[in-house]
Amino acid sequence: MAFSAPNFIVIYNLDKFTEWKVITDVSLRPVKALAFSEGATFLASESDGNVKIWSVEKGDLLKTLEAPFFHRPEILSLAFSPDSRSLVTGGRDGTLRVWKTDG
Repeated sequence: MAFSAPNFIVIYNLDKFTEWKVITDVSLRPVKALAFSEGATFLASESDGNVKIWSVEKGDLLKTLEAPFFHRPEILSLAFSPDSRSLVTGGRDGTLRVWKTDG
């Protein structure tokens, strides 16, 4: 499980009900969406209209996906494909965008 606030994401270990990892320097703006990949290897976050892919184990930023202008301000949902090689973003305008993540 994960939750966010401006500039950080907290990941919890639900098996032990403990805080497991804190990812910092995420964004100064609120994170609107989070999604784990299958097996919780990667975490995707959205803020500032960009999507960031993080390593859950290390907390490192692996990739930033810059959304096109029309999709940028209103990305509200994220979902990884089962193999983690793609990520789908959903916008308030009803559009979906499929990204290659190289997962």
